[in-house]
Amino acid sequence: MKKGLLILLVLICSFGLAHGASNLALSRASAKIGYNFDFEQLVLGADLNLGTLARDLYLVPQLEFSLGGDYSVFSIDGTLQYYFPTSGTIRPYAGGGLGFRTVSWDVGPGLDGSDTDFVLCVLGGADYDIGNPNMHLFTDLKIRFMGWGSDMGLWFGVSFAL
Repeated sequence: MKKGLLILLVLICSFGLAHGASNLALSRASAKIGYNFDFEQLVLGADLNLGTLARDLYLVPQLEFSLGGDYSVFSIDGTLQYYFPTSGTIRPYAGGGLGFRTVSWDVGPGLDGSDTDFVLCVLGGADYDIGNPNMHLFTDLKIRFMGWGSDMGLWFGVSFAL
């Protein structure tokens, strides 16, 4: 399944670039807060919108981290987000990407360590127009698949035009 999704992502990127529809340039930066259901932790993050690869298909790298409790988590994902055409104040999107995650734990005497995995992620969410063209709110749900299993997080954030 992971290999098939990777091939699909490469084909989508290739299609957009081959048809001259790409417009890559840093256009937005986002700050976000979320909750990881598997680690039961609040998580902080930042996204950068690097522009379009094809119509309504955006390249969005994401950085996320949590500290505290028994686990510390650091993730970097490169995602593609497709925005569905709408005419209202809510713009739904779906996407996926690749990245890596490092998890460190200290759950008791002699029970500490860390693990780094490559991940495949899928996400869905929506941007909310708040009447300011330089700022909007967003929420999304992201699921990551890695060697030891999967995890899920719910995010809320604000995005600013650059």
